[in-house]
Amino acid sequence: MLGVIYRTFILPFSYVWEFNLRDFDINRDHYASDLIELLKRQGINFEKNKEKGIGSKNFAKKFWDYGLVFNCYGLKSITWITFHGTYDFGFMLKVITQSPLPLHLDSFVHQLAYFFGYNIFDLKHTFKFLGLL
Repeated sequence: MLGVIYRTFILPFSYVWEFNLRDFDINRDHYASDLIELLKRQGINFEKNKEKGIGSKNFAKKFWDYGLVFNCYGLKSITWITFHGTYDFGFMLKVITQSPLPLHLDSFVHQLAYFFGYNIFDLKHTFKFLGLL
């Protein structure tokens, strides 16, 4: 499951989407176990998603088409805000590139910046740094 909120300060409202992707395999892929347990309690059915979810290639194509990577179509100031989002961005990199993640952290960070830019904030780590968690 991937949730995306699009917010612009020009409009007084936001758009919210939730995507259930079929490619995530709870028996094979790495994940944060506390997050998976939370999603299960919220009703996410990972077996059903494998059958009826959106294919990652189709999802990646839409991400490209709508200019959400490489700051396409003149979108110069996309800011990505997550909470505990490292696994989400890792999954998105796998989806967009259709290949395994880099083996080293510096390569992962470089690839992340290449596709999503430098305006990426993880509120969990920010709150921890500020002593709020």
